[in-house]
Amino acid sequence: MSGVKSGETGGVGLIRKTFQVLDMFRAESPAWSQAELVRQCGMNRSTLSRLVRYLHESGYLMLNEQSGKYMLGLAAVELGRRASNSFDLRVVSSAVVEELSLQERETVILTSFKEGESFVTCLDQVHASQGGLSVFEKLGAQFPLHAGASPKAILIALSPAQREAYYAQKMESFTNATITDPDELRAHIEEHQELGFTISREETYPGVIGVAAPIVVHGRPLGSVALSVPLQRTTEAKITRWSKLVRAAANQISNQASGSHLELEEAAK
Repeated sequence: MSGVKSGETGGVGLIRKTFQVLDMFRAESPAWSQAELVRQCGMNRSTLSRLVRYLHESGYLMLNEQSGKYMLGLAAVELGRRASNSFDLRVVSSAVVEELSLQERETVILTSFKEGESFVTCLDQVHASQGGLSVFEKLGAQFPLHAGASPKAILIALSPAQREAYYAQKMESFTNATITDPDELRAHIEEHQELGFTISREETYPGVIGVAAPIVVHGRPLGSVALSVPLQRTTEAKITRWSKLVRAAANQISNQASGSHLELEEAAK
């Protein structure tokens, strides 16, 4: 609190509440009434009413007159478009990806994911530095969310409704190990959701093991970070270590990607 006036603290607190309201509007819950926002946000009714009125007047929220519920407005859409155009996950992740590959001397793959899509895209990779066989992936290559550790890491970070929508799709098989049965995939994802990482055993390429964790910012998966290793250099003890390392790397990238928001929340406390 040193060097911060009470008015500044209150101002930051109001900003935090404004973002709290905006963050309620997500793909799985796009519309809210004021009464619902009051219950979910735990704010004073008059405070929330003023915030909603301001956001509505400035174009960040729009009101559906028939339902009486608010949705994100064009100003919010434009802000999201500008943020998407300027945000570069590869830049944010590069140091962490390189450090992980240097530590394990194995290939590290970074993927990106956009909400509403059913696949991940290989965004970057650092090749294994040790001799012998190594794994590499073509930049820009895309894989559906059920095939491989990197894509499945996205599945464990999606909402239940989003996952169920994906399970209902027809799933392509890449190898004999690719999980294409919805019930089997659902059980596999539920198990690894609790662990915070996913494992792929020859699901996209024969002779390749993958261990991956999702990069999540504000509750939304932006991509994943994975170690991809030849089967012959894999042991269960290594998989256990790699699972901890990819989770730590993904968490570090997630924190860096949302750093300014975290700093704002800390200042508001």
